[in-house]
Amino acid sequence: MGVILTWAYYLTMLLFIVSYVQKISLLLRKREGLPATARAGITLPVAASAAVDILLLRRLFFSNAFLWLGEWLFHVCLALVMVRHLRFFLEPVPSCVAALQTPVTIAGYLLPLSLIYIFIAKLVIEKKSYIASSNFFLLALLLLSGISGLLMKLWFRPDLVGIKWFSLGMVTFRPVEVPHSPLFIIHFVLFLIVFAYLPSHIAAAPLSLLDARQREKAVRSLMHEK
Repeated sequence: MGVILTWAYYLTMLLFIVSYVQKISLLLRKREGLPATARAGITLPVAASAAVDILLLRRLFFSNAFLWLGEWLFHVCLALVMVRHLRFFLEPVPSCVAALQTPVTIAGYLLPLSLIYIFIAKLVIEKKSYIASSNFFLLALLLLSGISGLLMKLWFRPDLVGIKWFSLGMVTFRPVEVPHSPLFIIHFVLFLIVFAYLPSHIAAAPLSLLDARQREKAVRSLMHEK
């Protein structure tokens, strides 16, 4: 089972990287047809504005502040949880990762709640008669992954040492047997499905926002010249 899950991890990461590269290549091809002002080097104001858009989800805030609250909370919690998971892939564990125990514990509880909030905001607050099946499926996968993680933390504690050896075996290309924990296997498989299903435009969102800010700056410059 450990070898099968390890190769599934390699395949999933390969698919994700290929999809990401294709998305970046598409962005670069679109830029070739733009005016020279839109293809100029990235300035500090453009980079700073794009950073605010990325870190604070500013555009979503102005379009839907209620949904923004859940989305921003979800992204912050997910980032903290992912950083904390680095302890399974690094040896020794950096002190900055180990120091995140308290905020990550809080984030682990808030992550499923933020996903439920997002679902309610889309279905009830926005009064949509449906949610796109792709969005619903991704929300459901993330929610199940968060719940399974909480279950392992609170009640069905797996062999953390075994999980670390399994994780280190994956990243060092030396597969080892997976710990005997059905819930961990489910959690890991959910993680693989999320990465395999994750649309490439979401992963490339920071570059897309940076490109959008650069285009806007170019348009304002042209209007000012006229």
